[in-house]
Amino acid sequence: MKKIVICIILISFTLSCVKEERAFDKSPDQRLIEVIDNYYSELASAENGWLFTINTKAGGAYRVWMKFDNNNRVLMLSDMDATWNTTKQTSEEISESSYRIKAMQYPALIFDTYNYIHLMADPQGTDGSYGNINGGVNGSGLISDFEFGIDSLANGTFYLKGRYNSCAAIMDKATPQEEIAVKNGGLKSIHNSLTNYMNNLKYPVIEVNGKKIDINIGGRETSVTYIDDNDELKTFKTSSYMDFSSITSNLPSSNVFFFDPIVFESTSFSNLKIDETGYYLMTSGSKKYVVDNKKPSVPLRFGYNQDYSQMRINSSELSGTLVDPFLTNVYLAAKAGLYSNGKRNMQYANISFQLHPVSGLPVMVFTIRYNNTAGSNYTATWRYQYQTNSDGTITFTSREQSGSSNERGQEPYLRPIVDYFCKLTYSTYSSTSWSNSVISSVTPVAFKTDWVENNTVGLVAPLGGFFPVLEPENICCGKMSK
Repeated sequence: MKKIVICIILISFTLSCVKEERAFDKSPDQRLIEVIDNYYSELASAENGWLFTINTKAGGAYRVWMKFDNNNRVLMLSDMDATWNTTKQTSEEISESSYRIKAMQYPALIFDTYNYIHLMADPQGTDGSYGNINGGVNGSGLISDFEFGIDSLANGTFYLKGRYNSCAAIMDKATPQEEIAVKNGGLKSIHNSLTNYMNNLKYPVIEVNGKKIDINIGGRETSVTYIDDNDELKTFKTSSYMDFSSITSNLPSSNVFFFDPIVFESTSFSNLKIDETGYYLMTSGSKKYVVDNKKPSVPLRFGYNQDYSQMRINSSELSGTLVDPFLTNVYLAAKAGLYSNGKRNMQYANISFQLHPVSGLPVMVFTIRYNNTAGSNYTATWRYQYQTNSDGTITFTSREQSGSSNERGQEPYLRPIVDYFCKLTYSTYSSTSWSNSVISSVTPVAFKTDWVENNTVGLVAPLGGFFPVLEPENICCGKMSK
């Protein structure tokens, strides 16, 4: 009896295993082959080709138009020539190569002969037969891929991931209008339209939840900067790409889409749309437009070890922005004084916050670049000691020459500008030795630092300035740098 029970159990177990093995009518290999055949068919079925968008690790987003056939051949145009110089015009010259879908642990789309996809993945960033290969760093290029695992095909969109650098990519069927736009150079011209549009916005900002956010819209990368509730400066960047709205809908630029959503507080944005008025975000059912703020919305952090540590003052570069009374009474007066001393020409002045070479304390280093009638260039340098006040202002308390004859000989002619930050009165001034000069009085000057409105045509650099506390209209301003 016991043997009969054991046999029944064994037979039942065997039958259950057989039933489980037959859960699928086909083997895994057969199913994989069917999936690959379906992918081949889908690729070749797109009459107007595909728009392939890849998020490179070093260069942001790139777009490639592809048209696949049933003979493992693919035609390509790319937007690579929109942002870097190359002897091959990638948005106009069609590249033809081979492709295949290979069964690995998963189906993989492989471009197996050199084409525009390989240009992005080429580790040789510059030089070579294509000139500037991809604008990346030699040894890594744009850190991109040319073999892609196919994660899924959903609603006509392929979702892919690079096999070596894990670059995310998506591929959508192109419309007839998009194919026409691409073949007319649209992959490049949409970048040009965005550049032209953004050139008209000195400091684009957008207001969300009552807060202004600086936004830099790009065809490869978009970034936002804002001050959070803890008064900390936050910057978020995401790879971005455009559609063809500027061509197909005659808009001033094209809609911009993000690979990773921009998150501001509790609000998430996956794109920037555009209409006749401009770019906007949709939030709470209303359009929040990008507008020109004339200057950044975040506070200027200018000083030693701050966001900006240098400022260049040049009247020829700041026409319309560098204004009176500083322009006439300080800058041009110093320039005229220097010219009166042997026709020396003041080219520009530069401010840099550094550590003092002896004391090791932060100082403001003020330099004036000038040349003589023979064209030889010279630099005169002063160091200003300062203190930061509780109200955020800065007071320059004293100054010294660097010890060069360039300062000793020229300071008497440059006093309108060197005294602007801190005025020294001498009972004895020596043009041969700074140590022999005797200072009889020091007049410290306090300043507020802030952004300055950019009113110079064609200038896109950030501009900051010193606003004297007792004479706030006498603004010294210049181009800011790190």
